Amino acid sequence: MMSESYVQPKASFKKLEIDWRKVGQLMLKQSLPINPFTTLPEEAETEWEDLNLTLGLVDRNKKESQSQKQKLDIIQRYTQEEFFKQVLQQQKSKSKGRRLAIIGLSGTGKTILLHHIASWILKNTEDIPIWISLSDVSQLTLREYLQEKWLPRAMKTQPHILFDWNDRFNELLNSHRVWLLLDGVDEMAIEQVLQQHLFYETSTILSPLSIITQQLQGWADKTKVILNSRNYSWETDPNLLSNFDIYHPLSLSSIDEIKQFVKKCFTHLYLSNKIFSWQDKNLIEEQKRQNLPNQLCQALEQFGQERISDLMNTPLRIALLCRLWHQKNPNFPQTKSNLYQELVTEFYQWQAEKVTTTIEVQSQLNQFLGKLALKVRQKEPDSSSLKDHLIIEESEQAHPLFQLAIKLGWLKLSGIFSGQSNQKIYGFLDTSFQDYFAALVIQDWAFFFGDDLKANKPSSEYPIFNKNWKNTILFWLGREDISKEDKEAFLKELINFQDKCSSENYYGKRAYFLAATGLAEFTMSEQSEKILGRLIQWAFDSYNYPQPVMQEARKALILSRHPKAIAILVELLTCTNNPEISEEIFQCLEKLGKGQPSAITALNQLIEMPSTYLQWQGAETLGKIDPGNLKAIDILTRLIEISPHEELRQSAFNSLEKIGQGNAKIITTVIRQIQSSESPVTQRRAFECLEKIGQGNATAIASLVQLIRTTKNLSIRRQAAESLEKIDPGNPTALAVLIQLLQDHFTEEIRQQAVYSLGEISSGNRQAIEALIHLLSSNQTMLTQWLAVSSLGKIGVGSQAVINTLVRLVQSSTHLLLRKDAIESLSKIAPHHPVAISTLVELMEKSEEEATRREVAESLGRIDPGNPEAIKTLVQILHSSEDEFTKRQAAVSLSKIDSGNLEALCLLVQQAQSTQDKDIRSLAAESLGEIGQSNSAAIATLIRLIKPQQDPNTLKKAASSLGKIAQGNKEAIAALIKVLQFSEDASTRLQASESLINILFNSQLTDVIPHLQPLLYDPKYYMDVATQKLIWHCVKHITYPDFYEAWHQTNVSIASKIPLDIVITPPALPKSFSQQLNHLIQEHPFLSDKIRLICIDSNELIDAKHPLVDIYDQMLQQKCPPFEHGIPETMAKLRLYWNMLCRSQKDYYYVWVFYDSETDGFTENLWQSLNKFKGLICGVTEYPLAKIQQFSPTDPEVCLKIIQWLEHSLLET
Repeated sequence: MMSESYVQPKASFKKLEIDWRKVGQLMLKQSLPINPFTTLPEEAETEWEDLNLTLGLVDRNKKESQSQKQKLDIIQRYTQEEFFKQVLQQQKSKSKGRRLAIIGLSGTGKTILLHHIASWILKNTEDIPIWISLSDVSQLTLREYLQEKWLPRAMKTQPHILFDWNDRFNELLNSHRVWLLLDGVDEMAIEQVLQQHLFYETSTILSPLSIITQQLQGWADKTKVILNSRNYSWETDPNLLSNFDIYHPLSLSSIDEIKQFVKKCFTHLYLSNKIFSWQDKNLIEEQKRQNLPNQLCQALEQFGQERISDLMNTPLRIALLCRLWHQKNPNFPQTKSNLYQELVTEFYQWQAEKVTTTIEVQSQLNQFLGKLALKVRQKEPDSSSLKDHLIIEESEQAHPLFQLAIKLGWLKLSGIFSGQSNQKIYGFLDTSFQDYFAALVIQDWAFFFGDDLKANKPSSEYPIFNKNWKNTILFWLGREDISKEDKEAFLKELINFQDKCSSENYYGKRAYFLAATGLAEFTMSEQSEKILGRLIQWAFDSYNYPQPVMQEARKALILSRHPKAIAILVELLTCTNNPEISEEIFQCLEKLGKGQPSAITALNQLIEMPSTYLQWQGAETLGKIDPGNLKAIDILTRLIEISPHEELRQSAFNSLEKIGQGNAKIITTVIRQIQSSESPVTQRRAFECLEKIGQGNATAIASLVQLIRTTKNLSIRRQAAESLEKIDPGNPTALAVLIQLLQDHFTEEIRQQAVYSLGEISSGNRQAIEALIHLLSSNQTMLTQWLAVSSLGKIGVGSQAVINTLVRLVQSSTHLLLRKDAIESLSKIAPHHPVAISTLVELMEKSEEEATRREVAESLGRIDPGNPEAIKTLVQILHSSEDEFTKRQAAVSLSKIDSGNLEALCLLVQQAQSTQDKDIRSLAAESLGEIGQSNSAAIATLIRLIKPQQDPNTLKKAASSLGKIAQGNKEAIAALIKVLQFSEDASTRLQASESLINILFNSQLTDVIPHLQPLLYDPKYYMDVATQKLIWHCVKHITYPDFYEAWHQTNVSIASKIPLDIVITPPALPKSFSQQLNHLIQEHPFLSDKIRLICIDSNELIDAKHPLVDIYDQMLQQKCPPFEHGIPETMAKLRLYWNMLCRSQKDYYYVWVFYDSETDGFTENLWQSLNKFKGLICGVTEYPLAKIQQFSPTDPEVCLKIIQWLEHSLLET
């Protein structure tokens, strides 16, 4: 239907063809959205082309139960270039590139990416992109919008054409040449969403996406559709895009990506004529284009990469920051809260063109938004898909501040309930701003502990253990209007938290890590030294703490960003002799010290120490945190030049590669090593180093050219030419030298090296291709021909001459190996070439060698997915070959080119179950993990392989494969837990643990806890990486109340959920009792500096009937001071000695623990005598005690109960 304002011409005088490409180009310019961050003078539009975003393909198959939140599980990452090539051009996606959806949070670059896609279409295809901003569609359908709005505007681009545009446009839509680019689906007008409600049942949530998917049916079947939308609109019902491939713009993950975006933003700000006049542009360009971006980048580094990558990881946030920095150039805020306060103010100024607000109104709106943000975080949604959404009743929507939030863009509509109430669903513009607003309205720190701060048993959600609350907590700690006393009280409560579950106090450690992270926002805390000291102990004491604890402690240490941490770490480096720990410390210093003057000073002092190791590692770290540091460069270059140890020189080269990019002094040093070193190893390493640090460097290029001209060593000349081409692509000297070295009068070795080098550096180079083809036409050795074929496979993409040469070799060569490699190269540059398939089939039919048949089967699995001839050949191999290895390879290849092939799956299942060859069984188990996704037969077969008598390799491969294909499968989970219980092999146990982590849904984690408890009680598993890694995964993904409940339930009550055949009971007697108890005391935030433990073990007594001398001896071994009256050989003297000990100390308390580690341990007389002693004394024994506190040695939580007794006793004291 045409609009009323347009009248279709009845006839045309001259029938001309419409240039739809030109129409598409002109309409694209008119249709692109206006945005202060992307609207630029025409000459600057190409600037954004260099800004490449990264996309993640979302797994639509991996789902938990319906009651759990739909997660964006990324199964493949694409750079922008890879996305364009593989998805848009080669159509490697489930929809063949015809239905793509870009789903992401606000400000993540979705519109920028769609703009890039439009440009790519025009540059690389003959197709026509049609851009539709859904905010402009109003109440029209997409089809109506194209007919009534877009087409009339398109006609004005070619006014000389008067014939029937409607018919031509309909033909275009059916031509498979149209790409519909739908920008901002979530911006669709609310009126249109309401209009469509009659098409749905009353229980349905209406969203813009639901409307769009309905409207695309039928007429758009022959068009390609790429749309973008915020997460919120999709999460209301992920099934709406069931026929779309979902891609998620990934956050800017590194400081370098963020800095690149900062510089692009400033380029736009400077060139925008809204900010500067063109007359002023040249005057300010040098000063501001160079200084401001660099100053901001330096400030970002000093703020901390981890903090910045979490807060400034989207284009929207970075653009706001650049506007703020450009207009005010402020001192960079030191806390997240102050930073976001500035950004919120800048947001209001940015929106002032649309909506003007006073400071008073902004303050009121911030508080209002804070209450809404809390409402989102605190609510229990009826539907998990509405988590992080705000359901607003009709009466609430009329509130003036709510309306203002909508106008400003702080809140965005996500969907509508189609029932009578017409409730609307909203989401915040940006989750980080949502967290900031929530922090503004929280006054009491007790809020972060839920309602159970003083309760004996947790019952409600604890925000301190919920990752969604972390930013809000850190924003709260950075608020200037919160008193120092309140912040100190909050940190104290965190570091003293006891989870009342495991003696390891897992959630207590999580609370401690949060407190450490909070130091970055509250650097003046009086508890910082205590927190950092404990954190560093956890992070680097590998003898007493398991790996997961150390890893989490290091993360928290880096996030603390506290200057005191740097001094402690440098001091620790000077006294440790463990190189692995030293390396970890240097890595922490690198992340902590970026932009920190104190770190630079400390490392400058450290590299002056006589230790060569500290000099080398310290110089590398210093060069990373302070690029161009002359002292660091001097140390490393001196090590290369004078060190007699080849290994140390190699390490110094590694360091120079990391810090020497473009540095003239380092480049000169490396070139000098090439020229002077007599060691081939050092020379080769120097060339490799130069290739990485000398890109485009004039000194490096000139030096290599000179070396090529002067050296008489042909191997060095060849290596110099290869390196020259790598640092200066297309350099004529490099290519000429390599081609010259192909001549017959050079040795075979030199010529082969030159052939290999041409394949490394000359992609697409016509001269190199011609030289290699000529080489193959002459009489050469088999190895030289093989190298030439391999090199052509690397550089011959798009070359018909290469294709012809390889085809000739495939058809005529008598060498099977050369034919096979020619096919491999042909498949790389022309993957669908019919000669490759037919020749492989011929090789398969003629060859009687199983090794050749296996290689052919492998090649068929790589060349052409879906090729019927290849599939037929592989099926024949399955039936005809008697070699199990060949059949397995055919099955694997068949599954790759014919996904879901049942014959391939059945063969692997049969091999895994019945073969007597353990190698075949192991390979079959591995292959089932590659092709058996969610297949019940494959999963059952792998489970049957899990048994104690299984050979270790098969057991490990079966565990690995279950981790790939058995998500949520209870029997697979049970089988993997069995591996943890019976396997003594550390690598197999670790694989089982990692597979469990992969397949366990969060809702199943509590079911695993009872089966882990016996392992955790056993001291031999305390340092076991597999067990600890799994329990820490549970701790990080289970709410504290759920973990508490699971921990305190019996094994029997939960056993039916994970039905294990093996029943493990906790060991009756913990080993190393005194060490375990002492460890818990040292870990305890309150007892560690109040208690001095003395543990008397009955197993250490020589004469149980006369124990006093042995008791005294054990006390001396535990560093008790000697008794001034000699040996206490009587009970009276022992009591006097004990009383004197207790009275001698005012800073801590002595605790005497008597541990009956044997059935006939301490005598009845001793226990009766001890009843007359006073002080903190307890007995771990089955003998009934009258006055002394008693614990049972068979209690698996005996140590934890002693800790609780001590807490209670000291509080009473």
